[in-house]
Amino acid sequence: MGLIKRLFNVYFFLIILAIALVELMSFAGHFFLDIDHWVFILVALLTLVLSLRNIKYGVWIILLELFIGSQGYLLHLDIGAVKISLRIALWLIVLSIWFKNFLFSFSAKSKIRSIFSNSKIFSIANFSYFLILFFFVALGGAVGYLHGNDWQNLFFDANGWLFFLLIFPFYEAFFNPGLAGEKPFAPVWRLLSAGTAWICLKTFLLFFFFTHPFPANSFLHQLFTIQLYQWVRDTLIGEITMTPSGFVRIFIQSQIFIAIALFLGLFAVNNYWDELKKSRKTIFFLLAAGAAMIGTLLVSFSRSFWAGLAAVFIFYIYLTVKNYGWKRFFTAVVLLFGSLAISVALIFAVARFPIPKPSIDFDIARAISSRAGQLTNEAALSSRYALLPLLWQKISNNPVWGEGFGATITYRASDPRILAQNQGGTYTTYAFEWGWLDIWLKIGLFGLLAYLLLIGKIIEDGWKKNTWLAAGLAAGLLLITIVSFFSPYTNHPLGIGFLLLAAAAIYHEKNATCACS
Repeated sequence: MGLIKRLFNVYFFLIILAIALVELMSFAGHFFLDIDHWVFILVALLTLVLSLRNIKYGVWIILLELFIGSQGYLLHLDIGAVKISLRIALWLIVLSIWFKNFLFSFSAKSKIRSIFSNSKIFSIANFSYFLILFFFVALGGAVGYLHGNDWQNLFFDANGWLFFLLIFPFYEAFFNPGLAGEKPFAPVWRLLSAGTAWICLKTFLLFFFFTHPFPANSFLHQLFTIQLYQWVRDTLIGEITMTPSGFVRIFIQSQIFIAIALFLGLFAVNNYWDELKKSRKTIFFLLAAGAAMIGTLLVSFSRSFWAGLAAVFIFYIYLTVKNYGWKRFFTAVVLLFGSLAISVALIFAVARFPIPKPSIDFDIARAISSRAGQLTNEAALSSRYALLPLLWQKISNNPVWGEGFGATITYRASDPRILAQNQGGTYTTYAFEWGWLDIWLKIGLFGLLAYLLLIGKIIEDGWKKNTWLAAGLAAGLLLITIVSFFSPYTNHPLGIGFLLLAAAAIYHEKNATCACS
């Protein structure tokens, strides 16, 4: 199949190799801090040089970091007491270079004119809808200041929203004819494929090491159990926890892109099935890829992901039956169940691999059903429920304009990490797991509606265009919207970055040649 060959070529494996090297250097930097700093500087300089050559290279690096980086601290630089994440550094570099290029584009000597110097920009990729949202985000900052919210809380609360400013280099990279090239999105899908492949591999490697502890007091136990866990925690990559059923949960925030890639793959299979079914190797590849993605989402033990997947699958069923009929849908279901069966076997094989001796003996079905049924007793979920009425009460104080960024709530938490710092469990925070309620509290009802209107417009565009890529991106955006009811993604760089990408690619699908190539 042409699409598979274009995605999984030599560049795909070079990207995987580059990611692996960065991850190894990040882990090495956990022991020797200078390594982490030097690799951080190297990546930053590489981004600077490439972005000066063409801003699209900086955009690609930012997207790859999102696909694998979770909170953005895979690499960081310590300056005194301040820890600068790689994500912040990339943001500063790319945005600064774009702004420099924008200013110089007005010069008579400039060969490339910025698309933002033309009023037509307001009709490109829902840019005007973004501006409406930006107004309410700025208003949320002003309201927070006028309400006397702590300025540090205000800054760090609004910090993630600054990622929206990347709409300028993003749109420049994808829509400026002098910069974008003939196939501006093709490298992005390869980066997404490599990033999701790496997260799948990383999830199963972590799952193996934490189901197979080496003998206590040995060097390998110190390295692959104690220090590996500490590295995951220190870099904010994700969470590793033991569930009451005995299952080791490996949750990585960037796993959201695996769920998105899964739906992109399903819609692609719908479109290319007549070609795909001619090759047995391709079918095996699809089953293996599906198994890796589904297995990773199972190991994540994220109920938010599962709820989003279930809801968006209904969207997938409707479009598949509408465009291809029930026969094609049942074909996809067979592939899905085949991948699911392989993924369960893969999880069991990794967990029960005999060398070194596994530490757990669990029933996968019981573990998953137990996780899905835990709605009141689990500590993190209990903390969310404790927060919910207080959050509603805070919103009701000023539902129209909100309380602004930096607004805090004090509640009694059950999370062991909080209890370790405060035995009473009393916790004051400006960051809330209930993503959409957090947005309502910070930028008010009109800001919330502006955001939902923007997302709805992009999903509608994807629905109407109805190519496999536009439908898959719309499904991915719908997934993030649903997951954000329970986890903060739409006010986080991971969700914002995908929103910008989806808006650009769907618009390209509507108004140009296929963005899949």
